[in-house]
Amino acid sequence: MMGCGVLGIDVHGQPDIEVTDVSINFVTPDRGLFCYAKITLNGCIVMRGIGIHKKLNSEELRLTFPTKAIGGEQAYIAHPVTKEASKIIEDAIFDKVAIEQEMRTV
Repeated sequence: MMGCGVLGIDVHGQPDIEVTDVSINFVTPDRGLFCYAKITLNGCIVMRGIGIHKKLNSEELRLTFPTKAIGGEQAYIAHPVTKEASKIIEDAIFDKVAIEQEMRTV
């Protein structure tokens, strides 16, 4: 596990982030939402309330990041801003969901 350093870009232009912890909380399914994730980035930044949904008519998953009403509009509290960072986060969460679902069926 890496220490709590500054998140940035590595020498290859890739996001210098690592998902160092993922926890999943299953909930009663509601319009595709079936669980929430909490992740830790680089051992020092926590993101909670990431919704995990099944896409309509599919087994594919998608993420929704938490928002807050500000001035009558919804604004993201925290979310990835690059495709590369999004992929790193999605892969970590989707892998953990698969493991947790497997454990629930045993």
